[in-house]
Amino acid sequence: MAGFLTPGGQWAVVLLPLLPPQALLLQVISDGIFITLIGSAAACLTTSSFLPQIFKGYMTKKMQDVSPYLMALYASGTTLWLAYGIFKDDWVIIGANALGTAFNLLLLYMKRIYRRPSSSLAA
Repeated sequence: MAGFLTPGGQWAVVLLPLLPPQALLLQVISDGIFITLIGSAAACLTTSSFLPQIFKGYMTKKMQDVSPYLMALYASGTTLWLAYGIFKDDWVIIGANALGTAFNLLLLYMKRIYRRPSSSLAA
């Protein structure tokens, strides 16, 4: 039920049909909201997947088991996805891949600063 004021100042009530849940779900899907929610959830999960490695590396100061090739390839891929998102003007793609690139560059930096000292330098 919805109401509005008529030009004469009278309150008019209009009965609106209620949509069944299936019709409402179809409307949300057809509007693209559902697809955007799926993409946003996927972006959050994949982007945050590197946070445990960042925290662990920071706490232990050990990054020997982390492959720099994985991080370099992933950072390259997210950089390309970022460019794609910019061309498509898709903020979900842009945000997720900007963060993903930043996280991977951070991991590469941590890998560099937390390397083991060379055995030839140890006395």
